[in-house]
Amino acid sequence: MSETVVIVLWFRAAEAAAFEEAFTRQVRPLWDEFRASGKFLLASLARIGDGNQEVAGAKGYLLVIETPSRDEHDAFDKDPRFLRFLKKAQKWQPEDPWVMLGDTLHRV
Repeated sequence: MSETVVIVLWFRAAEAAAFEEAFTRQVRPLWDEFRASGKFLLASLARIGDGNQEVAGAKGYLLVIETPSRDEHDAFDKDPRFLRFLKKAQKWQPEDPWVMLGDTLHRV
């Protein structure tokens, strides 16, 4: 059974553009690599435009990834290229991300 990961990320408004640019340069190529090799079934990053939760002074992002199993998720989280990005991105976050994951029940 595949695993779906949903992460809500918050970045200080003044640093949101820097996050987006760094993500595009450093993480997106990894996503493409993992997708091409079958380690990601899908991956998306969306700016939160509306919702019932917010963090004052921050812009929100919704990250969704589906992997064949936890192994591929763990492989991505341990990739040194991702870890370099993460170290930088965490400095721009006013609070820890909200992370949820579980077995995928339905997908179209």
